[in-house]
Parts: sequence; structure tokens; C-alpha cells
Amino acid sequence: MKKITMYTGPLCNYCEAAKRLLARNNAPYNEIDISKVDGAMDEMIKKANGKRTIPQIFF
Repeated sequence: MKKITMYTGPLCNYCEAAKRLLARNNAPYNEIDISKVDGAMDEMIKKANGKRTIPQIFF
């Protein structure tokens, strides 16, 4: 299975829905909360070609 990384944020209903979807499909993922990890937001924006919305999921 491919490695899955998901960037999330606090109080994000779309993030919670994405987590439930991955859990329902038994897909392990690494979650990075952009509000808690220094530099995570800049890293996410760079990986997502400038997109700033969450969740951002990378395979």
C-alpha cells in the first residue's frame, strides 16, 4: 500500500470526513496538523502547488 499523508487543521469537518473515509477503508495514514507543527502549512502549500485548503491528502 502507498504511504498516505494528510494535512489537517482544527475544527475541520472535511478533515474529519476524510479521516473516517480512510479508516473505513483500512488505509493507514500519517496526519500532520498544520496548527500544531511549525512549518507544516508552508510545506503543505509547496506540495499542493499553492493550494491552501485542508485537508490535503498526498499518496
